[in-house]
Amino acid sequence: MVRLRDVECRMSMMSAILLISVLAIIISGCGGGGSSSQGGIFISNTYAEVPSDLSTPQIPVVVKADVTAESDIDHVQAQITGVDDSQKDLVDMTLLSGHTYTGTYMAPANTQADGSPEVYAVIVSAVNSKGNSVSANKFTFDVPVAEPPFPF
Repeated sequence: MVRLRDVECRMSMMSAILLISVLAIIISGCGGGGSSSQGGIFISNTYAEVPSDLSTPQIPVVVKADVTAESDIDHVQAQITGVDDSQKDLVDMTLLSGHTYTGTYMAPANTQADGSPEVYAVIVSAVNSKGNSVSANKFTFDVPVAEPPFPF
């Protein structure tokens, strides 16, 4: 004999399982909230390496990112926004090894008299062979002031 209370309990449990399943499907389709993936392209581990030698008029800043895709990668670029927020440079990135892409941005030497670093913003973007594209979250790097006297 099945009691009404047992049926209600089983129905509540089945409703909860159904709700959790639907939520799991919805969440997994969102890309993780702020994730840099779309169209089967994934960008991660974005960063810039600023050299310690700042004694030249142009500082070679190496931008790196891991890029994977379900289809072939067509191209990867880094958009560098300068300190005045109007200068925008595109740096083509090439495959270094595995899934790591790299490109070099030649930042002007920082000669600020007040000693403050110059801050640059970077957005790495990738396009696959199907025409799908994605951009990673913006990150920044600083170019410190070279030690005086400036050689240039």
